[in-house]
Amino acid sequence: MTVTPSFSKAIVAVLAPSGITVPDALCQEIQQYPAEQRLPMSVQDRLWQAIEPHCKATTGFDIGSRLQPDHYDMLGFLVLSCTRLSQAADMLVSYSRLVGEGGRFYKERTEQGWRLGYQAQFSTARQLRLQAILASVLNGVRHVTETELAPLEVGMEWPEPDEYRPYRKLFKTARLKFSQPSNYLVFSDTEWWQQRRHNSPELQQHMVKLAELQLRRLQPETIADKVRTILQQQPWLGRSQVAEALAMSERHLNRKLKPYGFSFKSLTEEVKKQRLQELLVNDQRISQSHLADYFGYADESAFAKAFKRWMGMNLSQYRQREEQ
Repeated sequence: MTVTPSFSKAIVAVLAPSGITVPDALCQEIQQYPAEQRLPMSVQDRLWQAIEPHCKATTGFDIGSRLQPDHYDMLGFLVLSCTRLSQAADMLVSYSRLVGEGGRFYKERTEQGWRLGYQAQFSTARQLRLQAILASVLNGVRHVTETELAPLEVGMEWPEPDEYRPYRKLFKTARLKFSQPSNYLVFSDTEWWQQRRHNSPELQQHMVKLAELQLRRLQPETIADKVRTILQQQPWLGRSQVAEALAMSERHLNRKLKPYGFSFKSLTEEVKKQRLQELLVNDQRISQSHLADYFGYADESAFAKAFKRWMGMNLSQYRQREEQ
């Protein structure tokens, strides 16, 4: 596993206000990596190990709050190009590996709203790093929304602390839940979908293509990548057709996808949603019947249900919101 050097260098840089210094030898080792190379996760682990003994209970929040979007290279620019929190979450889930491979972001619909969460794969200085991740994500959210937005709820995997003030300072009025199975922020539907500003869809699509190229260079093409490529070109294909194109059985295809956190259904949903968003940007008058046919749905009713599942509203409501 690896991490972008600029992220590690940024962590070193933002430690000064906390009065924490990193050993010179470790600083020099990190500084020697040029931007185009990747830093081994073992070096990143040693950085957090060096920091941890000098930290207070919530120093991770301070570190994460000082990190700015441009510290995350391409991912930061992608997030800043978004006009809605929902778009920014999509970018984070899809491209966070460009910053580091120490965990996985996810999003899901809940009764309260939309949950944006993180499942860590590291153990070194775990609570400190998770605090920094939650704070940095919230910092990015506030850049996108241009407000001091408070989540509805914050979930953390560590036990309830004795001192709440640092949590209230960062998360404000959010409900705080401890000893949770994952770490997450929950936002309301209104905040999730509200358009904050306008940007260039063409520029964002260009940046997404650059990010995809970086991801391919970062990791060899996996079975998930191969399926994604096929579906991006022919989103109407079903599992049997994709399995046939890859010369394997449907059962074997699902088994091969499982280690990457996907089933064929979940991967199909992800690709179709992304392709749908591209089509709606490029042709604002495209009909629901055409979309249903393009994505391989038997009728408009089935597609309408899928559209609402992906976007949280129907096509008419989506277009009304876009016109605002």
